[in-house]
Amino acid sequence: MMLWLRRSPWMWLAVAVAAFLLGLAVQPDRATLADNHRDGFQNRVLEVTASGAGLNVRAQPGQSAAVIDTLYWGDRILWTGRSSDAEGFRWLKVGLGSGQTGWVVDNDGWLIEMDPIYTTPGMGLNAVVQITQMGDESHCRAVPSAESVEAQTMQAGDQALVIGGPYQAEYWVWWQYELANGYQCWIVDIPGWFNVSTAGTF
Repeated sequence: MMLWLRRSPWMWLAVAVAAFLLGLAVQPDRATLADNHRDGFQNRVLEVTASGAGLNVRAQPGQSAAVIDTLYWGDRILWTGRSSDAEGFRWLKVGLGSGQTGWVVDNDGWLIEMDPIYTTPGMGLNAVVQITQMGDESHCRAVPSAESVEAQTMQAGDQALVIGGPYQAEYWVWWQYELANGYQCWIVDIPGWFNVSTAGTF
């Protein structure tokens, strides 16, 4: 009994190498599989550029398919990883913030990949923000949705207190603010729109 404990360590090394090689034969490298089927591993948030404004979301890949929605500059969609070629175009299957799915043309320059969990450095509860020139005329909405009623249009230099968030909706991060007039509303967190002070004032 227990004679296997006395066998040469070289034998166990040989067994280990054989087992490793057998594993490669049975289960190919996962990175190789991912590379060969790259579309299936995307799930990327895409944002419509200025040149892509007016992009139609269709029920099927094709110009004659029914239009589900129309996208404008700044709108975001989720690419599910599926694509199809039709009528000389590459089409992407995407999810909308409303929960619907459809297809859009993948035309060069119309869509760019974005970070769906970006937050402005220093942003957080009780921080005071000041709207920058880039954020001029941004929309502060009653609830965190681009379809929501606009409570107020923000101007460059306006200040607000962060009272809620972060909340993720429609592939954006939203923060709730209390404005100087007492209104409470939500704005998406977009790079360059805010200066942040944790001292309570600017």
